[in-house]
Amino acid sequence: MRYISSDKGDFEESEVEPNTNKPLSPQPKFKSNNHIKMYHNFLETHFSHILENSSSDFMEYVLNILYYLDEIDWVTYYPSTKAKLIEIISKINSSQNLKQALLRMLGKICTFSIFIKQPEFAGIVYQTLKSNANEKNNNILIKNSWVLANLCANFTHFEQFTLEENQEILSMILSYCSSPKEKLVSNGYRGLGYFVSNNSDETLVKLLTTGEKGKELLTSLREVYLKPFSSFSVKVCWNVCVSFSNILKYFKPNFMKIFFSEDLLENLKTILTTKNNFKTQIHCVEVQNHWNKLIVRCLL
Repeated sequence: MRYISSDKGDFEESEVEPNTNKPLSPQPKFKSNNHIKMYHNFLETHFSHILENSSSDFMEYVLNILYYLDEIDWVTYYPSTKAKLIEIISKINSSQNLKQALLRMLGKICTFSIFIKQPEFAGIVYQTLKSNANEKNNNILIKNSWVLANLCANFTHFEQFTLEENQEILSMILSYCSSPKEKLVSNGYRGLGYFVSNNSDETLVKLLTTGEKGKELLTSLREVYLKPFSSFSVKVCWNVCVSFSNILKYFKPNFMKIFFSEDLLENLKTILTTKNNFKTQIHCVEVQNHWNKLIVRCLL
């Protein structure tokens, strides 16, 4: 799966410059494939050892290096590191000093099928996201929202979560959509569109109609699309449009019955008339295009 400026993921969002003293890419130039294999085998051996001792002073450096691995590297060279990493994510997350490096790496590997297909992985990521949802550190919160958006973009089995966990995920997303921080809002809307499109119609209806929590979530879900988008930044507006476009594109009839009203669509149209930005206008037009297709489908 892709992660660079793609449907399924995005680069991390941070308000601080990266520490240039930390190791960057673990991909130096080699003269032969044999050298590449030797290099990765060396790292695999040492990474597994360091991950077994999660209090190691080298842990942050390891997490930073792992961030730069591509999926093919994980598949080819790092089976032991992958298994050990999944096993100790919760322990690493308990260290305040390692949270940013961990979330940065999680946001990347959430886009890799080799991790997403691991039965326990999504649950571990969910617990990590939940534990960081009310963080006071703004950079940790931004990274947390980025991981959540990438998880929603790539995970397609939300039925594995309980009703309460699905409600908690949606609650986290909606809180980000309502944040005064632009980066949190952008990640919130991006995650919201994918959460709806990658979830089943049955699950969505159930989580939005069960108990007082469900009713509150349904009200909040409609409210985030009724905000005065003319006052929002261009980046937030195109994420809003992409989000709503995904909801219309992957049509869920029973969900739409309880969620949709034409005032939502009319409100999004204000983006087209108030934002003089080509990319934003294209995404806004795409919303209308998907709506027109739904009308035609219903008429047929």
